Amino acid sequence: ITHYDGGETQVFNSLWYPHTHIDAPLLGINMVSFGEEGRRQLCIIDFQPLDSQHEDLALPLRHIKETHPSLNGTLSTKFYDGKYFSPHMILGKFEKSRDMIDVAFPAMKLAIEEYIQMVDQRQNVTDENVDSLTADDRRERQDEYNRYNAKVDPSLGIYEAQFG
Repeated sequence: ITHYDGGETQVFNSLWYPHTHIDAPLLGINMVSFGEEGRRQLCIIDFQPLDSQHEDLALPLRHIKETHPSLNGTLSTKFYDGKYFSPHMILGKFEKSRDMIDVAFPAMKLAIEEYIQMVDQRQNVTDENVDSLTADDRRERQDEYNRYNAKVDPSLGIYEAQFG
């Protein structure tokens, strides 16, 4: 979990990695507030697939988006090329901080609950009974994701501007 308080720029970032013996996607959460008095707000939540079979595991996010139409935005392919992102990614862009409190935070809470439930259910799914990755494969995919994210994460610009 990273929280950056830069005055007019606020960033909350959380990336959850399941144990490599659990066949599950990552949970990525980004909430960002830019500008004077938080004029621009951004909320991104995704069950980020490490395997093509993981895309179906992100279906609970679709329900959240259906419940909250303001979370159905799309992102530029400059940063989100689809490689590690589900088709059910939640994206909200707001101009009022109240929308983050009333819409994005409850969506984040629900997504976390859904993710924990999914990971708990997948604890008993072993490499022998699914056609998926081994624990070593998942560890390598997580490492690949880290290398990929270190190159394309849009929040890197915020941190570089602040810390050099």
